[in-house]
Amino acid sequence: MNPTISALREVLKDSLDRIDAGNTNISEEHANVLIDLIGTINKPEKRISKAFACEHILHINSNRFNYLLSKGVIPPGKHELGFHELSWSIADFDDAIKYLEND
Repeated sequence: MNPTISALREVLKDSLDRIDAGNTNISEEHANVLIDLIGTINKPEKRISKAFACEHILHINSNRFNYLLSKGVIPPGKHELGFHELSWSIADFDDAIKYLEND
C-alpha cells in the first residue's frame, strides 16, 4: 500500500476511535467541512465549488485560482444541476496540484 494512503488510513482510524470514545471537541462547522472533504474520497466525481477547491484542495486564494484557470492549469468548470455557479470534480485539480507542488 502507498505510504501516503497508509498514513491517511491511520489518521482516519485514529479519528474514528476518538469519535467512538467521545474524545473529540470538533465543532459542527468543522465536522461538516470534514464530511464534505472525506466524502470526496468515496465519490471522486462529486462536484465542488471554486471556494471549496481554493480552501480545502488547492490552499490558494480565488485570484490565484483564476490565474491558473486562465493558464489552462485548471480546466473550465461545468454547470451542473443543483449548483448556481460553476463546479469541478476532484480529478479536475490533479494538474493544478502538481503545478503548485513544483511552483
